[in-house]
Amino acid sequence: KLVASVVEEKGNLMPEYLEDNVLVRRAFVNVARNLYPDMFKKTFNRLNRGVHWEEYVGDIKEEFQRLANQCLIHDLSAEKGLILAGAPGTGKTFLARAYLSRHKEISDVTLKMEDLQDKRDPIDGPVRKLTEAFDIAKMCAPTLLFVDEGEAVAMERRGNINDRITNKLLNAVDGETELKGVFVVLTTNKPEHIAEAATRSGRLKVMPVTGKLSERDIYRMLDNFIGDEELGMDMTKQRMYSVSRKICYVPADYSKFFETIMNFKKEEQEVIKYAMRVKPESLDEFISSNYK
Repeated sequence: KLVASVVEEKGNLMPEYLEDNVLVRRAFVNVARNLYPDMFKKTFNRLNRGVHWEEYVGDIKEEFQRLANQCLIHDLSAEKGLILAGAPGTGKTFLARAYLSRHKEISDVTLKMEDLQDKRDPIDGPVRKLTEAFDIAKMCAPTLLFVDEGEAVAMERRGNINDRITNKLLNAVDGETELKGVFVVLTTNKPEHIAEAATRSGRLKVMPVTGKLSERDIYRMLDNFIGDEELGMDMTKQRMYSVSRKICYVPADYSKFFETIMNFKKEEQEVIKYAMRVKPESLDEFISSNYK
């Protein structure tokens, strides 16, 4: 199938084609697309990369990048993946997005539990779909295989039907066939529900994501949102920092607060520009309706 994919693209087959890593990888992606069309469409390169590495604040990102790079770039990793454990809003998914934004050459296969559900085959269907996801990840390597709410696929085994999914994940990570060039990342806010077997040495390392930001982290986040914008006399970075510390708890709170403030600032500037063009007899009414 790989050879057929190369021939389809190039029109013929030459030995040197198979030494072209870019061409071979592109051919493997096409094979994955043709073998598993439904799963490929749902999961391949679905994680939003519209962020910048610099936007993620906190030193944890350097350790995440080191471990991911060892596996995906240097092929040196003893760790096959990570479990990002933390409360909602602490930046678990954002961390993966920021990493991928910096490493555009790395594919992602992104799963949610609903992607594995199969109404026609509720017993074997989820296991089959998880197998397909890992196959796609291996064919499109280097790949970050990302599972949101990862406890759904790595649940502590209790002797019921859900054990089949956990067993499949553990077998895939251990390598029924070698898991080469695939870094598995699960997120969870319920780490107590994760199977202990998944965190054994050589499988998935637990990385706590607390979301606690230092003063330096918050100011760095502020700088990312403000950019080159000029702030008014009544809006200083010090004041924004002070207010944010009183009402924000996790990175998502800070991000939403700063984004809202800057949007209001831009709206204010647009209103002022428009007011300069309003006819004098209409100015009082315009000011009254836009006073906020």
